[in-house]
Amino acid sequence: MNMKTISVYILTIMASVICQSSQPGIGKSIITKFKWKIVSATTLTPIDLNNRNKPTTDLLGGSPECIKDDIFMFKNKGVFIIDDNNFSCSEPPSKNGKWKFIGTDSLLVDYGVGDLLVRYKITKLNPEQMFLTTNMPFVPGDIDVTYCFKQVGVLK
Repeated sequence: MNMKTISVYILTIMASVICQSSQPGIGKSIITKFKWKIVSATTLTPIDLNNRNKPTTDLLGGSPECIKDDIFMFKNKGVFIIDDNNFSCSEPPSKNGKWKFIGTDSLLVDYGVGDLLVRYKITKLNPEQMFLTTNMPFVPGDIDVTYCFKQVGVLK
C-alpha cells in the first residue's frame, strides 16, 4: 500500500468513528438534543416513484414544500413528533408517534399513522447531521433509501 492509500484509509476510519456513535447513550443524547430537518432522500438505483417515466435517485427533489420543511423531533421517553413547520400538508400540522433504539445502530419509528412502522439504520450521526437508511419494500427491487437530516435547533 502506498502512503496516499494509507492516508485515505486512516481518514475514512477516523471519519466513521467521529460521525457514528456506537454507544446508544451517546447516540440517544445527540438524537434527542436537537430538532432535525430532512435535506435529502436518495437511492443508489434510480426509481420512478411517482410513475412519471422519470426515474431519479433524488426522492426529495420532487416532493412538495410541505414535506421538505418538516421538523423531526425524537424526544426522550420515546416520543416522536413531526412538525409541518411553515407549510402544512394536512391537519393537524403536528403528528405524534413513538421511537426507540434497536441495538446500537438502528431506530424503530412508529409514525402513529395506521401500522406505519419503519426501521432505520443510523449510518452517520453527529450534532450537525444524521443519516438514516431504510429499505422501501413497496418499491420494486426493495430499494434502500438514505435520508439526510440537518440539525436545526435545540429541543426544549
